[in-house]
Amino acid sequence: MNEAFPTVLEGQTGHVLVVDDEEKNRELLRDLLEEQGHRVTEAENGEQALQKVKENPLDVILLDVMMPGLDGFEVCRRLKGDPETAPIPVLLVTALTERSDRLTGIEAGANDFISKPVDTQDVIFRVRNAIYTMHLFHEVQENYERVQKLEMEERELLEKTLHGAVKTLTDILSLVSPSAFSQASRIKRYVQHIVTRLELPDIWEFELAAMLSQIGCVTLPPKVLEKVYAGINLSPDEEKMFSEHPEIGGNLLRSVPRLENIADMIMAQQQGFHRSAERGDLQAEDRPALGGHILKVALDLDRLLAHDLEVADALRQLRQQTDVYIPEVLDALEDLEVQPDKTVVKAVTVAELDTWMILNEDVRAGSGMLIASKGQEITSTVLGRLRNFAKNIGVEEPILVTIQSPVSKSSKS
Repeated sequence: MNEAFPTVLEGQTGHVLVVDDEEKNRELLRDLLEEQGHRVTEAENGEQALQKVKENPLDVILLDVMMPGLDGFEVCRRLKGDPETAPIPVLLVTALTERSDRLTGIEAGANDFISKPVDTQDVIFRVRNAIYTMHLFHEVQENYERVQKLEMEERELLEKTLHGAVKTLTDILSLVSPSAFSQASRIKRYVQHIVTRLELPDIWEFELAAMLSQIGCVTLPPKVLEKVYAGINLSPDEEKMFSEHPEIGGNLLRSVPRLENIADMIMAQQQGFHRSAERGDLQAEDRPALGGHILKVALDLDRLLAHDLEVADALRQLRQQTDVYIPEVLDALEDLEVQPDKTVVKAVTVAELDTWMILNEDVRAGSGMLIASKGQEITSTVLGRLRNFAKNIGVEEPILVTIQSPVSKSSKS
C-alpha cells in the first residue's frame, strides 16, 4: 500500500494559480511548477486573484499571506465562502511562524501551508497532493452526478411503468365490465371534487383509487354486475361475491410499486370509518382509511343519483345516517354539479365516435350483448372495441353521445 501511493500521485499535473505581490517569488514558483508539467496562472494581489479564479478552472492556489490590500487570509475566506470556489485547495505561502498565524489560516479555510523561504521538494509534493485531492473531488462529483442521472432515469422508468400498468388495468376493466368502468369514471369525478375541496395532499392517490375502485369486478359474472347497476336486489350468494370485490382489487394492486396506499383505500371502500382526529383535521386521519371512506361516500352518492335524485336530496339522505359518514366529506359535495353547463348531445355512428365523448345510452351488439355502458367515456381502447364489434358482429346505431363530459365547480376553478 505504502509503495503504491507515490505511484498514484506521480504524474499528477494541473492548473495552478500563484498569487504573490513580489514578481521574483511568482517567477520562482512558476518556473518550478512548469518544470513539473503544471499550467501556471499568476496574480499580483488579492483582487486580481479573485478575478482569475472566476476566469479559470483551477486545481490548486498558492496564496501569499502578506500582501497589500486584501491579504491572503481574507482572500482565502472569500474563496472558501463561495460554493463555486470552496473545493479548490488553497496553500498559504508564508514566512509567518507564530502559532496564532497558523490558526488564523486554518480558520480562514486553508488546506495546507508552505513556509518561506520555499523548499522546492516541499512545494512539489504539497502541490501534487493538492491536485490529486482536487482530481478525486471531481471524480466523486462526476460519480454523484452519474448516480443522480441514473436515479432520475429509474424514477422516470418507474413512472412510465406505473402509468402503463394503471392504463392496462383500466382498459381491462372497460373491456370486461363497461358498467363498472363507467361507474369508476363517475366516482373519480366525485372523489376529485371532494379531495380538492378538503385540500388533501397527494390528490393523485385518491383519484387513482377511485378509477381503480371497481377493478375487482372483473372477476364477477356479468349478470351479477348488471343487477347491481340496475338496482336489482342480489341473492345472498351474489351479495357475498360482490362484497369481496374490494379485497380482490386491493390484493391485485398491492403487488404494483407505489400503489400500496391505493390498494388499502380500495379495500376499505365498504368498511365503516372511525375517527381518530378532531373534526376539521382530516389530514391527521389514517390516510388509507380516509381514502376508503371517501370512496364509500362517492359510491353511495352515485347510487342515489342513479335514481334521478338531485345532489342536494341525495346528500340529505346520506346525512340522515349520522354514524356512517364524516360530515366534512358530505359538506365538500355541497357545490357538486353533475350536469354540464354546455353540452351537445348528438346521434352518431360508430365511425363518427371519437375519444373523450361520453355515451348517453348503453351500446349493444346486434346480438343484444352489452358492449359499453351509458355514462362511459370513450377511450382509445373502448373505441377500438366498438369498431371491431361494428365490423364483425354489428352494433345498434345511431348512438347518443355527449360531446362535453360532466364537470363540477372544482374542475372549473
